[in-house]
Amino acid sequence: MKLFTPLVIVLSICLSTSAEVRLPSLFGDHMILQQKTSNAIWGWSEAGETVTVKASWGASAKATADNEGKWKLFLKTPEHGTGHSISVRGENEITIQDVAIGEVWLCAGQSNMGWSTGNSFEAEGEAQVDLPNLRLFKSSREHWHEPLEENRDRLARWKLCDPNSAAETSAVAYYFGKTLQQKLGVPIGIIQRAYAGTPIEGWMPWALQKDDPRALAHKESLDANAERQREKQGKTDAKALAAFDVELEQYNTLIDAGETMKNAFRPLAPPIITQPADLGHQYPQNIYNAMIVPVRPYGIRGMIWYQGERNSKNAPQAAHYRKQLPQMIAHFRDSWHEQSAGHVAKDFPFQFTQLPSWNPQQTEPVEGIAASWAVNRESMLLVASEVSNTGMAVTIDTGDAVELHPKNKKPVGIRHALYALENTYGKDIVGSGPRFLKQEIKDSEVALTFDSIGSGLMTGRSGKLDPFAISGEDRKWHWAEAKIRGDTVVVHSPEVKAPAAVRYAWAMNPSGRNLLYNKEGLPASPFRTDDWPLFDLNAELVEVIKPKKPNGYEAADWKRPRMTAVPASNAKVTKRPEDISNAHPTASPPKKSMNAEEANGLAPEVTDLNAEDVSFSLEAQLPDLVEPFINARPNQRNDGIPVAPLTREHGDRRAILKFAREIAAGDHGEVDSFLLMKDGELIFESYYRRGRANYPHYQMSITKSYTAMIVGRAIQLGHLTMADLDKPVVSFLKNIDQSKLVKGATEITLAEAMNMHSGIRIDQAKAKELMKNPAQLKGQGQIEAYLANSTPIPPSPREYKYQGSDPSMTMQVIEAVVPGTARDFIEEELLGKMGITNFAWQDDLSGLPKSAAGSSMRSRDMIKWGMLAMNNGEWQDERLIPVEFVERATSKVHTNPQGTSYGFFWWRHDVEINGKTYDCKSGRGAGGQFILMFPEVDLLVVITAHNKGMGKMLKTVPERILPALIKEQTQ
Repeated sequence: MKLFTPLVIVLSICLSTSAEVRLPSLFGDHMILQQKTSNAIWGWSEAGETVTVKASWGASAKATADNEGKWKLFLKTPEHGTGHSISVRGENEITIQDVAIGEVWLCAGQSNMGWSTGNSFEAEGEAQVDLPNLRLFKSSREHWHEPLEENRDRLARWKLCDPNSAAETSAVAYYFGKTLQQKLGVPIGIIQRAYAGTPIEGWMPWALQKDDPRALAHKESLDANAERQREKQGKTDAKALAAFDVELEQYNTLIDAGETMKNAFRPLAPPIITQPADLGHQYPQNIYNAMIVPVRPYGIRGMIWYQGERNSKNAPQAAHYRKQLPQMIAHFRDSWHEQSAGHVAKDFPFQFTQLPSWNPQQTEPVEGIAASWAVNRESMLLVASEVSNTGMAVTIDTGDAVELHPKNKKPVGIRHALYALENTYGKDIVGSGPRFLKQEIKDSEVALTFDSIGSGLMTGRSGKLDPFAISGEDRKWHWAEAKIRGDTVVVHSPEVKAPAAVRYAWAMNPSGRNLLYNKEGLPASPFRTDDWPLFDLNAELVEVIKPKKPNGYEAADWKRPRMTAVPASNAKVTKRPEDISNAHPTASPPKKSMNAEEANGLAPEVTDLNAEDVSFSLEAQLPDLVEPFINARPNQRNDGIPVAPLTREHGDRRAILKFAREIAAGDHGEVDSFLLMKDGELIFESYYRRGRANYPHYQMSITKSYTAMIVGRAIQLGHLTMADLDKPVVSFLKNIDQSKLVKGATEITLAEAMNMHSGIRIDQAKAKELMKNPAQLKGQGQIEAYLANSTPIPPSPREYKYQGSDPSMTMQVIEAVVPGTARDFIEEELLGKMGITNFAWQDDLSGLPKSAAGSSMRSRDMIKWGMLAMNNGEWQDERLIPVEFVERATSKVHTNPQGTSYGFFWWRHDVEINGKTYDCKSGRGAGGQFILMFPEVDLLVVITAHNKGMGKMLKTVPERILPALIKEQTQ
């Protein structure tokens, strides 16, 4: 039985037993907080004490310490910036200076993640670096047998990036952060958590692994080893912990005395326990307890992971990594999201490093069971394709034939940054190398198709493309002759007349082959087209062999193509706050004049107007975005809209991006936003010109479509019935003097009004005369004026006419039947239910909300209206509108000679693409606002524009989007 001393258990809080407020070292001078969200801040104080945190940007928050003196709160952050300060006040006050707001990434893993810039080939090039807006937090390696509240490393702190801090930081993390900072022009924070020689089992809680046979075997082996160490060597838990306490006291004494270095090269670090084995660093959960728990739930954008060597000693272990990595990702995401109260995205970006090349260079077409790293590379490749919002940096052209810790880390960090720039930050670059999609066998040749080909495929150097192997059903592998033909690679071998499968770079170290790249200089991942077993579980294990290091061996870097997408620093982008938040804006800014946007207002956020300011004329004054915002990985905003990245699984990703770039160039009119939802998830979000993510766009006649849904809500709540739709409008409007109405006016039904078949016809001269006396148009007087001054209403069926009188009658019926006012009903019973809070809905002359045109909605809220219609009136498992009503409202009640149909203020028409007809339901605004729904392929498109008329989007969107996203047409 293990014995744990009370001293150790309470170690994390024993440094301060007074009532003073105290913070972990993560919160200190030069720190960086994630922008435009609410960041967790926590610490300790006297039990029951109220702690107040105030920031120089105006945000504040309070928390009360629990019975153990722990407290946690959430502080709202603005968009990026520097020079801020934070005060933390209880009985005492702590002031944190030089706080930056920007993008924060966690970088974790084993020794190759920890390998420093100063020990890399590129160290000399960073000798003069000065990047104060790149902030670095590196702490010593620690592990523990129970979750730690805080680390013991008292030297860990945030540092500005200079030659010294860069040299000691993980090279992968440094080049990742540096590249992001230079391209985005915002402060970047890197939290480094690396521990050498650690298996993935150590980075996860045991409860997550306890039913995993391989994890159980790993644990049982260490348990047996620990028991032998206790019985035969006398290395008990009590002795280990007592020795640890002594060493920790010595460490603290040195720190208190001002010492920082253990020797000339190594800083002081807290002690660690190596024996018995169950207290060591390879035991399940022990790394997680000390390297993850103490920094969670600090606000982060995403995470970079570089680990896998320790889990690739043999092929079965490497294949098992495919199960373990998604387990760890899911737990990190779920726990971070939960403990941050939802402020860290539930699916935050998670990138990992595919293992580089190691061991002697490949000589066989395919290496067998000894090539365990090839198996692990496949595990990572599969995880990247199966787990959403994940990505992988391919590194087979980096590494070393002898050294397990290669020094060519710069390409690894940059490739991670390029992937993030494309997929997290929506930059128009190629962020990854060619990805295998499918093979087609024709006679003796195999054609291999790829995506992410960028400007085209190429070899890494001059000469033949030679890393491919080909096999028939006999499973005997031969080197293949390979040629690039356009966007494909065609392989064959005279020795394989009937090919069945191809493998690429399937070896421990394929770096000596002439590898496949795209013209942006990014390599293709190793892959195979077969699903043949890679090993026999009943056979004897073959462990990877560590090469012997020859006397005098000196590592040298390898040649590889230049990465053309590597961004250079650009002064202009330092003013570009991209809309990369995962939460709504944190505060309502003060209203001010709108002469021009501020210098930093170039992203799809605007602080100059509030929703109540919106009108067609005011929107016309909104300055255009200096640079469009294109996001193929929409942000999770906790607004009821599920999100997912736009990937090759959806179809032709590059075709969507090409269309978005054409919109940005003005090829399709004055388009302001373009959003796509496929299979119930928002997969693309972009803004241009007057488009803003948090600013409601003026809605013209699409307001009618919303009005129809309000009638449906009244029916769902029992204020109307479906039968009432066929009753005369005047039967609901008791304040109308029916003696003044023209013949036939009392026969107009609510359904006819919503289908634009009221028959009301008023000449323009009469309409202008009526408007000279607006008092007579208040309330139901508006409808009485319509019905008293129209030409006589003919009997049904009447002619269709698109006009404002019919939706106005519909809104008057809503006002008459619902409790309270129509406006309150709209805001509480429909908009409120859908979480639409940032909107405007202007008053008509009658005093009621406008119904023909005049509402304002954000583009993402237009997505919500589309979701409501696509789901037949259901919102998040709540029935808001009867199915029968939605079906009737969006049906073909009337079809005009052009083949376009109209229901209850919703349109419907057929679209023919490549010989196939698709049903399109839509809400339309004459200014260019569209909600386009294609139910049979579960596709929803939102487009807003400010050009006059509809433009060509009704024709263009289906022509461009359907072929790109319908899978059977892209395979």
